[in-house]
Amino acid sequence: MTEPSLPFPRAGSQPDALPRLLQQATFFLPWRAVPKRGGVRKVPLGFTTGSWRAVNAGDPAHHLTLEAALSVVHAGHATGIGVHIGRALRLVAVDLDHCISTEGRLNALALEILAAFPGTYAERSPSRRGLHLLVPGVCPPGWRRRPGLELVDAGYLTVTGDVLRMESDPRDRSADLAAWHARWASPQQSVPPLPVRTSAPGSCWSARARALFAELEAGGTAHYPSASEADLSYLLLLLRRDPGLSDAALLAHVRASGRMRPKWLQTAYLTATLNAARQIRARSTS
Repeated sequence: MTEPSLPFPRAGSQPDALPRLLQQATFFLPWRAVPKRGGVRKVPLGFTTGSWRAVNAGDPAHHLTLEAALSVVHAGHATGIGVHIGRALRLVAVDLDHCISTEGRLNALALEILAAFPGTYAERSPSRRGLHLLVPGVCPPGWRRRPGLELVDAGYLTVTGDVLRMESDPRDRSADLAAWHARWASPQQSVPPLPVRTSAPGSCWSARARALFAELEAGGTAHYPSASEADLSYLLLLLRRDPGLSDAALLAHVRASGRMRPKWLQTAYLTATLNAARQIRARSTS
């Protein structure tokens, strides 16, 4: 298969510079860049049915060591590598988009977050325009997305080894994360607020369904290949709980959750996602 032409290197420049915690982990998967409108989609890969194919990054059957994942890239089967972050790692990735200029200057948000977690590892994203911080510790419940910013403590994250700052202090930062997370808990929104839900997920849901809902509502991707698919799943769960919700009520839930991001302000995306949720719901109940 011919790989798409990309504006960034196929593999990280210094994978041995990753934090020791990651170098010793067995949670890596290679990924392949698939073109999409406005960029590329990073698809986690696993070896199945005789070739490297798209897989669920959360499936331990596909997890590799750092060395094994890099060997897949060096063999030409993948674009880069990533790591599945779960509870076992006790690691939070702070993922910022479009925060590095073409001249290599960091914007104010990136500088503020680097200062908030001194001594933690920082690298450029595959596009070289974003920033990943890897912060040891546990993130408190609550939001996981803000405009241009995502916290990943349960999901797949690409890693490049394109180092901006080496880790010099590997201590647990859970207390720092909690304090910083709280300061961002109630950001100003660029859209007027709508009424929000007061009911909790139905008691008839399984523990797995409740956990999925909680992760999606917090802004996580819950192992879905993209944030857009996670958005759709969140709407479907809302409709499963309360089929009578109007479009305005669904949007109110989104705005009050960690799923709120600039894309929801795009009329085309909002309309397409709401329509898709309605159609899937109608087919499942017909």
